[in-house]
Amino acid sequence: MRIAITSPDASGDLQIDGTPWEGFWNILQSLGHERVLLKESPDVIVFNNYSNSLWKKYGKTLESSFLILISWEPPENKSDNYKYSVLNKFGKKFYPAPIWAEEYLGEFFNWPQKLSNSFKYESDKDWEKRQDIFCFIQKNRWNLSNNSRYGLRRKVLSVENSMIHIFGEGWNQGLIWDSFQAMKAIPKLFSESDSTLGNLVGLGEKFSNVFGPIEDKMKVMRSYKYSLIIENSSDYISEKLFDALLSGTVPVYVGSDLSKFDIPSEIVLSAQPNTISIHDSMRMMMQDKALVFKMRKGINQFICSQSFKQFENKEVFKKIAISISRYLNSLAVALEIRSS
Repeated sequence: MRIAITSPDASGDLQIDGTPWEGFWNILQSLGHERVLLKESPDVIVFNNYSNSLWKKYGKTLESSFLILISWEPPENKSDNYKYSVLNKFGKKFYPAPIWAEEYLGEFFNWPQKLSNSFKYESDKDWEKRQDIFCFIQKNRWNLSNNSRYGLRRKVLSVENSMIHIFGEGWNQGLIWDSFQAMKAIPKLFSESDSTLGNLVGLGEKFSNVFGPIEDKMKVMRSYKYSLIIENSSDYISEKLFDALLSGTVPVYVGSDLSKFDIPSEIVLSAQPNTISIHDSMRMMMQDKALVFKMRKGINQFICSQSFKQFENKEVFKKIAISISRYLNSLAVALEIRSS
């Protein structure tokens, strides 16, 4: 079939060449499908996140069976991907969290990772030379949903100022800038029942330990013993955890249940999404050397395992491509039966 693929930012066709999507498309091509542009009247359109404008312009004329949705954002960031009025427009759906796939009758896929081949397990002596403090590399974002962890990040950083070095965009911008960014989230207060103004905590607050945006995240993380990872949402696992593991840091992790993703839970020190639990976990990490070195060995074993490889870009996109092809083949068979 002739397939078009939209970009996640809804700007139009996805740029495939030179990206992990190139492998995705090569699989589809080897299975007999043809890549076309949106304006070339495709038989099938794969939407990377829902775009109402692109659906009206290109997808509205197709039956829902020939529209495929791949969600790349949690409900807090892209609520359209989870509205039943939208989902009814698609015949096949993919989600990067088992709980979303189950609830919205889609197929689960691992969040694709750019896994480094340069990982090397450091000796205890070399690792001890790292800075004895936590690094935190995440943007300062604003969202009013109670399932969002953006407000929690600001609460934790305010309390644990002396234990963390903060990197990333959007920190220490001042009250005017923070207010401007927060205002963008206000409409959801009236449209989504789980939103609250309490998530605007930290408005205008500045921290003394902010080092700003960085170019090489892995290089920065390799100079720290520990990392604090607070996922955007409690339901899925993003690249943040894998960056922490591959950099050799030992993470305190606030996020999903790792066992649901075939990741051993003992390679992180999991904390509940509140300041007390995170504080206690960070203190334990810095004081219990036996625990830390046990976790480091567990991280090394996981990175060297077959389970780790299933998160690699190539493997994830390959599985999605094969699943899409099988789905389209079943549609073709159904159409043949219907026409005979």
